[in-house]
Amino acid sequence: MEITNPMLKEMASPIGRPPKYKTAQALWDKFVEYVEHVDANPWKTVVKGKSQRSANDAGAKAMSQSEQLLRRPYLLREFQLYAGIYDWRVYKANNEHRPGFRTVLRAIELACESNQVSGAIVGEFKENIVARLNGIVDRQEVTGKDGQPLMQQPRELTREEAQELIRKLNEET
Repeated sequence: MEITNPMLKEMASPIGRPPKYKTAQALWDKFVEYVEHVDANPWKTVVKGKSQRSANDAGAKAMSQSEQLLRRPYLLREFQLYAGIYDWRVYKANNEHRPGFRTVLRAIELACESNQVSGAIVGEFKENIVARLNGIVDRQEVTGKDGQPLMQQPRELTREEAQELIRKLNEET
């Protein structure tokens, strides 16, 4: 079966052992190749415009269409497929002790994250998806008056206070 999708053609075959990168430079070169591939193959989408009257026929309307190129994000998972690395965490754990690999592995992660976040900032990528992919959380701290906790921790009652509370509850029932 012939593969026609250009990305799949570039990816390593999932059958057999993953390719070995003997040096950190070889892994980095593969990442640079992946980045060049992604940049050279943007997503294409068809944008439909408003109906316009045709110059030849005053009554007929023609729908205008144009093709828009969209920048693709650098995705660590996509690079894994491209490079034939089937489990990034395992690959990282098994190779980060080798000379130069820790730096290259972290540089690859940072390059993917930086590309995604900058794309989200300028509106090219969905912010919520980028945040999920990169573990970015938007937290708001809620406090009460003058920065005090919203709810106070309950204090322990003295024996006398507990007996008084029980007596009052029994009177109400």
